[in-house]
Amino acid sequence: MEHCSICLEGLDNGVALACGHRFHAACLAQMASAVGTAATRRGALTACPNCRAVSRVALVSTPVAAFSVGDRVSALWGDRWYPGVVDGVIDGGGYEIRWDDGDEGDVLAAHVRAEAP
Repeated sequence: MEHCSICLEGLDNGVALACGHRFHAACLAQMASAVGTAATRRGALTACPNCRAVSRVALVSTPVAAFSVGDRVSALWGDRWYPGVVDGVIDGGGYEIRWDDGDEGDVLAAHVRAEAP
């Protein structure tokens, strides 16, 4: 199985840069916002975290899966994906997640994915 080299988690569907390296869309977006990108009319220019080749990344948002209360998910918190359960749906695009360790937190919908089987 291929892995995202930003979060080191398994990579089921990812974004491929022009250099061929693949990442989770949420990981790449978080990394790009942390290091800064050059916005253009056709996207944003960002450096690949692996080889530093500059690639154009589209600014359009990718479709986000819809989850319901009680669904098992993995959610991005900081720079790692953690398992949990959807505890509520937030208006405007987010979820209340109850982590497996008992903590709770609000997470943007783009940072939530189906838990790997």
